[in-house]
Amino acid sequence: MSDQLRRKFSFRINGQKQILIKRPEEKETHVFMKIFLAKLYNQQYEDIKIEVRHTAEQRYKPDLLATNLQGEALFWGECGEVSLEKILYLMSRYRQTHLCFAKWNIKATLFEQTIDTTMQKLKKSRHAPLDFINFKDEDRAYIDAQGNVLIDWNNLYFRRW
Repeated sequence: MSDQLRRKFSFRINGQKQILIKRPEEKETHVFMKIFLAKLYNQQYEDIKIEVRHTAEQRYKPDLLATNLQGEALFWGECGEVSLEKILYLMSRYRQTHLCFAKWNIKATLFEQTIDTTMQKLKKSRHAPLDFINFKDEDRAYIDAQGNVLIDWNNLYFRRW
């Protein structure tokens, strides 16, 4: 029941405060994945934003997005459930965009097979990395009592294509 309640989370990434609101239909782990990705990719994409629309995209909304000065997507992050249709769409439409799919405590090989199969189906090759991160329940410990997000690349399961 408590996972269904609307909650406000306050986090700190590199000294900067981030407030995330958990929607009633959203799992708490979805909120954690978004803040973990923001922490992990913040060094590479300083303007990374959580839950903002990409102005050039009418079909889907990313969980995380970083754009260049021209508004082109440099990074697109998806957390949790994502359909095979959406995976294929993002991989083919955003071939120049660094994509990341984050999951919570799943069997990694099954998702990796999905990505491998989808890569083979693409008619055109990708020109940017595609990452997969599989967070675990114990990763919650990488948020301290003050809301500081402490996770780093050494603490998680990560694969890049």
